[in-house]
Amino acid sequence: MEVNNREWALAIWFAAFILLVLLFPASRRSALGLLGQFFGHRIMVPFMTMVVYTSGSVAVLIALGIWEAKLITPTILWFLTTALVNFMRVPRAMKEPGFFRKLALSAVAAPVVVQFVVDLYPFGLLEEVVLQGGFILFGALAAYTGTQQGLRTAHHVFNTLVGILAILVIVHSVTEIASQWTRIDYLGEAKKFLLPIGMTAAFLPFLYGLTLYASFESTLTLMRVSTTNDAKLLKPALALAWRTRLSVRRLSGVTPRARFDMARATSVREAITAFDEGQEAEVARQQLAADKKQRLIDNAGLDGVDGEGKRLDQREFEETKAALGYLHLCHAGHYRNTGRYRADMLEFLGPETFAKKGLPDGAVVSMQVSNDGQQWWAWRRTTSEWVFAIGAKKAPNDRWEYDGPQVPSGGPGDDPAWRHFMEPAKTHEHW
Repeated sequence: MEVNNREWALAIWFAAFILLVLLFPASRRSALGLLGQFFGHRIMVPFMTMVVYTSGSVAVLIALGIWEAKLITPTILWFLTTALVNFMRVPRAMKEPGFFRKLALSAVAAPVVVQFVVDLYPFGLLEEVVLQGGFILFGALAAYTGTQQGLRTAHHVFNTLVGILAILVIVHSVTEIASQWTRIDYLGEAKKFLLPIGMTAAFLPFLYGLTLYASFESTLTLMRVSTTNDAKLLKPALALAWRTRLSVRRLSGVTPRARFDMARATSVREAITAFDEGQEAEVARQQLAADKKQRLIDNAGLDGVDGEGKRLDQREFEETKAALGYLHLCHAGHYRNTGRYRADMLEFLGPETFAKKGLPDGAVVSMQVSNDGQQWWAWRRTTSEWVFAIGAKKAPNDRWEYDGPQVPSGGPGDDPAWRHFMEPAKTHEHW
């Protein structure tokens, strides 16, 4: 088994990482917990199946006279970096469109060729240990600083250092290839280059089958939580297999309503009907959402109301209601803990909290809290100049709502335009 200096260097850094994890009790407990989960039957059985499948693929290559002993190292590396990594990505493969196509293309992408070329002639072992350590350190720092807005300059510096190391490796490899051009074993190197491509192509059917099994089992599990009789799931399972055509994409798109109704079906035909109705309801829901989004675009800037008296221009209405509703929830939680509403709740939550609710950067939410902390109200004016307000004049779960062209003259109880949330909203109101 041929192991070059670059591979030894990576092995040394990996061993150092494992040692570091084992030195600290907290990380050691976490690592043992992960190992315990890995060796559980839900992961170990498919993993061992993958090992057997991979061994069978290698056996086929041996029978064809393609695989030989010196390919042991690249085979192991392929297993660790492609097979094992994508085995752990099965939950992602269940949901991500085009996952398998992207995996297939990645096996023959240009970076694969570049990586193969630069790995032909590594440095000495000591140089490789230092070099790989630099890649790990600067790469990790670049990734971290890239997530911090105040560290953009440092992010560019670390990216530049990674680039310099990459250029150094490329220059060294090109120089060595040029100087040893006549001594290269082209057939052997071609086999090393093609091995990961062929193994990935052979691995894709297994990975798809595993993902399909996981998707089907996941859907049945979600059905099972709504019924206590496992035997009732046989007919829904047959209907599910028929309607999804055992497609990962279709299984990932089964709606909660379809699962719930199918779990209660007493026949295959009834389960098929439940599936169709659930999927049709989801299509209708998506169409309503698309129509609503289009109306926001079409009615932007229009002054006036529709047939129900609602504003035509409803930009930021839903986002503002969501932000104010969350503010009310936070106030209620604080009151239950302290017996009063918090005067600096807006500062405590910060603008990023409302940004997560969909409000634009710089959105202004105004708030007033009574001196005794027993009443509060807040409001925001949308981009269409419509005002939404929310508040409470008693202990939770008291909630009052308002929307109109002007900011209320006072909080709940002071301005009659406020409406208690338990009172039905009028047709022209937007809460």
